[in-house]
Amino acid sequence: MRPFPPWLAAGIGLLVGVVLVMLLLRVPPPRSAAPSAPSLPEPAPAPAPPPFEAFEEAPRQGMPARAPRTGIALIVDDLGNNRREAIAVAELPGRFAASVLPDAPQARFAARTLAAAGKIVMLHLPMEPKVAKYRARMDGFFLTLADDDAAIAEKLARALAVVPEAQGVNNHMGSALTERWAPMRALMRGIAGRRLFFVDSLT
Repeated sequence: MRPFPPWLAAGIGLLVGVVLVMLLLRVPPPRSAAPSAPSLPEPAPAPAPPPFEAFEEAPRQGMPARAPRTGIALIVDDLGNNRREAIAVAELPGRFAASVLPDAPQARFAARTLAAAGKIVMLHLPMEPKVAKYRARMDGFFLTLADDDAAIAEKLARALAVVPEAQGVNNHMGSALTERWAPMRALMRGIAGRRLFFVDSLT
């Protein structure tokens, strides 16, 4: 038997080597098992909010410092009961605030007259007082301790519809209601939403 020529043996060896390399490249490497995701602890339940009664007294922490006094602000209130009074106040010199009762018989006339004279018109919003004889005078415009947020919003909107010229609000009576956090918070939401200011009459 004749021996293979050296070049043929080398060619066959090279071919076998190429085939082996190709086979090795086609075999996918063994997959390692994916690490299991670590178990996360259950989130702690959110703390329950404190009962609303805890906020019945307005919190004083973090209240802004009182602004420096730069002058005197004059508010003439209880207007709207008669036209002569509204005209007399409108004719007073200077720029000051005039607050109109929404349930007064001449409220619309007073608000228009005062606004035309360049006065700062305010809504003199009735609120529940402590004294029984004054509580007996309360009508449908009064904010009361029995009112929920919706009732307060409705009464504020109805009062401002009578005095749409109002740039701010102050309370008529209200010694009982202004001490309560819940109704005053509802009222401040309505006032702030309309970009009005509020003055506590401290009655």
